Amino acid sequence: MYLCIMKYFIYITVEPYIKQWLEHEFLNNEQTAIAFPRGTAERDILAVFLQKQPENSVPQKKKEGQIAIELPYDKNRSPETYNFLPPDAEQTLRKCIYQRFRMEVWKELHQFKNCHMLISDIILAWMEKKGIEDTEQNWETIRQMYFRQRKKYEQKRNGIQKQKTSK
Repeated sequence: MYLCIMKYFIYITVEPYIKQWLEHEFLNNEQTAIAFPRGTAERDILAVFLQKQPENSVPQKKKEGQIAIELPYDKNRSPETYNFLPPDAEQTLRKCIYQRFRMEVWKELHQFKNCHMLISDIILAWMEKKGIEDTEQNWETIRQMYFRQRKKYEQKRNGIQKQKTSK
């Protein structure tokens, strides 16, 4: 006997490179929606902020460019009932996804800082590995993101070095 659990989704808009990365990293088994694993901040945001649909509201339908996010099943807060993410919570989810992406960019690209290789080649290879389409806009966005993070890191490191030498 099989227990059939109906799946519920919310739909959000993210940048194309984020959408491609999410689909590469978190697509569910049916290849239809993003399914965040247990223990992730994104899944926790859904667990905390999903609400009952407001009265007189129309269920959300997927629009062009949006991603579907599978709502996690919880026997105490069934997605059949709790399937509405208010706008502020949706914004929080988008920020969380973006921060995860930024951390991954930094963690995986910064290890090559002393390899004497062109960062442009490293970024292109990283994009390919993460399922991100090779477009000028995607590449430039990720390059700028990495350089901003590196600059902040170096400023912080240099500030610490100055403090140590002045003592």
